[in-house]
Amino acid sequence: MTTKFAPIPNIDLERYRPNKWEDFVGNDDCVAHFQHTLRLVRFSGHRSGFNTLITGPSRGGKTAMVKLLLKSAICLNLDEETQGLR
Repeated sequence: MTTKFAPIPNIDLERYRPNKWEDFVGNDDCVAHFQHTLRLVRFSGHRSGFNTLITGPSRGGKTAMVKLLLKSAICLNLDEETQGLR
């Protein structure tokens, strides 16, 4: 017995990935937590002790949020105001 699945539509998923913190809809607590972590790492000099477990339903923006955090953490021209960190 084989299971047949519906074909996966060809969607450009990268097009819908948020590039700014204010682009995230919902997840306000997670966004605030990651912005606080970014402030500590980039502007206060903290370097260790950040463990975060992110859970939630599929397609909820978990990976997109972590990718934005990592991009912001290694960005050479990070500006507090444009990143919404003030």
